[in-house]
Amino acid sequence: MQVPNLKTSLVLFAKKFSRLPLFLLFLAGLFVFCSGNWKKGIAGRLSFFW
Repeated sequence: MQVPNLKTSLVLFAKKFSRLPLFLLFLAGLFVFCSGNWKKGIAGRLSFFW
């Protein structure tokens, strides 16, 4: 049985959660597409960067 290395576990954690912000932006864009309110959608997507 191998003991996980701290560096290896941090790299795996970063790889696993690096796509989360992209997924949240995708969900925000999907919400805008379904709701039809483009002005609110652009502000919502830009709020992820603040």
